[in-house]
Amino acid sequence: MSVGIFSVNVPIDSPKALGHLIRACRKAMDMRQDVAAGVIGVSENFLGKVERGGETVQWGLLFQVMQELGLKVSVEVPDEIAGEARAQIVRAFNKSATVPHPGKSNPGSDDLNRLLHAIETSLNDKAR
Repeated sequence: MSVGIFSVNVPIDSPKALGHLIRACRKAMDMRQDVAAGVIGVSENFLGKVERGGETVQWGLLFQVMQELGLKVSVEVPDEIAGEARAQIVRAFNKSATVPHPGKSNPGSDDLNRLLHAIETSLNDKAR
């Protein structure tokens, strides 16, 4: 559903701010709430709760809504803790790789790998 060439970074400091942004993006796409909910695969009630800044929404569904509207989330990690955050992610990645999970291969390791790559890329960009 997402289309676009330009992007804008918007600081988000609360569920309400994120909800307002999600509503604004849906409206900018000229979609009614019920239609958007159907396309995204969530209930209209859930989408309304997100757009009102509900503080108890399900994370997975929230990210599904944002992804379908073409929104991406990033978090600024302060320089003074970025190195230790990277080390913590490496430890978590290594731990997930050694814990046996029947029927699954390293659940969460893809997410940890993406986090690690993003931090390393950011640190390398700042070093230049």
